[in-house]
Amino acid sequence: IRRHFRSLRRSLGKKKALRAIEQIGNKERRWITDYNRKLAHVIIMFCLQFDQPTIQMEQLENIRKTCKTTKQVDRTIHSWPFYQLKMFIKQKAAKHNIPVIDINPYKTSQTCFHCGYADKRNRHKSKFHCKQCDYVCHADLNAAKNIARSTSLAV
Repeated sequence: IRRHFRSLRRSLGKKKALRAIEQIGNKERRWITDYNRKLAHVIIMFCLQFDQPTIQMEQLENIRKTCKTTKQVDRTIHSWPFYQLKMFIKQKAAKHNIPVIDINPYKTSQTCFHCGYADKRNRHKSKFHCKQCDYVCHADLNAAKNIARSTSLAV
């Protein structure tokens, strides 16, 4: 849908239809806000299935600067309002008394979940392969497991 709106704006820009471009932008913004609200609702409903739910979110303030991607699809991801989604999740979680914890993502996807060995070479794109114990996993899944374990040990 984001690519559709972008191509619409591009074609209208060639026609110099500035008012139509603004209307398309407003429509896209409303759609994104609605989608973020619905996504936050789904996350909260999932959490309510558990006895003592806790939401743990990575602190991704500089993700657009640190993420090195050039694909066309990634432009859509980089322009997504993550902060808005995070605020919607926090608002809905507060209504249901679900604590939201911000986690420092430093080396979470480079540290092995099984043996704890941390090395930059453990991660290659989306694949995680530990150089010490040969554990293989998706890098984001490995990071999520590390985040879940670190906060459960801290509590």
